[in-house]
Parts: sequence; C-alpha cells; structure tokens
Amino acid sequence: MTSLKLIEAFYWVAKLRSFHATARRLNVTQPTVTYRVKELERQIARPLLVRSDQPVRLTPQGQAVFAYAERLVSLMQEMHEHLGRDSPVSGVLRLGVMDAFAAICLPDLLRDLSERHPRLAVSVVVDLSHSLTLKLDAGELDIAVVSTPPSIAGLRYLRLGALNVAWIATPHYRGIVQDARALSRQRIFSTPPPSNVGTIIADWFRDAGIDMPTLSICNSMPAIVGLVTAGAGIGVMPVKLVEAAVKAGTLCVLGEIEPVAPQDVFIGVPVGVLDPVIPAATDAIRAVAGRHAFCD
Repeated sequence: MTSLKLIEAFYWVAKLRSFHATARRLNVTQPTVTYRVKELERQIARPLLVRSDQPVRLTPQGQAVFAYAERLVSLMQEMHEHLGRDSPVSGVLRLGVMDAFAAICLPDLLRDLSERHPRLAVSVVVDLSHSLTLKLDAGELDIAVVSTPPSIAGLRYLRLGALNVAWIATPHYRGIVQDARALSRQRIFSTPPPSNVGTIIADWFRDAGIDMPTLSICNSMPAIVGLVTAGAGIGVMPVKLVEAAVKAGTLCVLGEIEPVAPQDVFIGVPVGVLDPVIPAATDAIRAVAGRHAFCD
C-alpha cells in the first residue's frame, strides 16, 4: 500500500516546484524527499515529474495523480485536526510567535507542551508578524501566532481573537497630546515596514486627515516598550503587553485622541502538511491564550 508520506512529498514538490523547498516545508532532508517521490513513481510505474526543467514540472500522469494527492492530503489534514489530539506527539516543533504573545504566553505554552508532550522538542522564533508569516510560507516554521497577516495561498489562519491596541505613553503626555496634530509633533516609535504597527499608524493619521509624521523605527517591540516607559516618546502597542505598567500608573492609554482599531490575532499553519504536531500545538496555543485572556 502506498504510504501517505510518499503522497505528501509528491504533493509539495508539485505545489512548490522544488525538492529543496519541499524539504524545508516538511522539515526533512532533500534526499528524503527525492527518495519518497521516486518510490511513489516506482509503485505506480509512471513518471510524475520532469526533473530536467527548473523549476520541475508535472508530466501528464503527474497532473492526474496530483488531483488525487490534493484531495487525500486535504482529507488527512482534516482527520489529523479532529482525531488523535489527546495522544502525545514527538519530534521537533518549529514555533513562531509575535512579541506580545511571547512576553505574555510563551513561558506557559512551553510548560504545557513539555507536560503534554515530553518527547517534543520546541524551537522558538520571536519576530514581527509579517516576518513570521514569510518564514511560515517558506517552510522555516511549522506554526506561528501572528497579527493581521497577509493572505498567502499556501497558508491558512485560525482566528484566536481580537487584540486591543492603543496609543501608549507616560502620563506626562496626557496634557500635551489632545488631538492628532499634537500627536504628530511628538516622537513616535514604530516597528519597521511592512509591520502591522507601521500600517496602524499610517491608517490612523490618514483617517485623521493629518500628514504621516516621520517615525522613529525600532525592530523590537520590547525595546519600544522600554523607550516609551523611559518617556522618550509614544508608541502603538497591545494594551495587554503593558497592562501592569498601566495599572501602576507608569504608563497610560492616551484616551483623549481617537482610539486604535483592535487587531485580529491568528494561528497560522501551512495547508497540506500531515504532521500531528501541528494540531497538538494549535490546541496548546488556544488553551494558553484563553487562560491569559490574550485576546478579547
């Protein structure tokens, strides 16, 4: 009987037109992908790929087999998501999380994964949502927690909820920033484009009818939090990230100006990867996010 791993390897080579990209996507070596595709061709006694072309392309027989493979992979992924979630998984999980989730939920998530799946090793990348999405699409990550990600054909997004974001500053700025024009004259920190924070700020000033001010760019949200806490400027950030400082009066939400729209947070997963680690990680992320009330 033909192994699903063979079909999965062929499916991704056909989708990505590359053995190297498929190896990254499946987190296996390129010789493993090559062997699985060759073994599938041997079992069905038909050539499925034209390897002399770059990128590789499907033969007529390969096109017919791909239609079946696509349906099988979709059904198997659906089955993985609904069955077997309670069984421990093993291997390596390549997890990507945005800064706010890392600061609030990551320690508990790693603890939960270790308790539920003691044979699962987890490697973590903390980055901006846009960068995480690109890494996920390139096969460098297995799963990622991201905010307002771009639409990419090979990925699908499972909504976690809405994250409350706001203009945050020290209380000193309350008496200074009464409107959008006054805000535009202050130092405003932002993560680099095409980050969500930069887009939020640009949209906010556009809606206010004010020219976009020059922003002070910093590639680390924790660093921006530190700068804002030191009184060096103002930033847009998740309120949950600075909840303790707001309660203590060290920081405040600038409520005199128009609020910022909440941002949707998603679990991003690749379409068509048959790995039980992904639904197990999805369940753990949802549980931890719920316990911390990370999203509304």
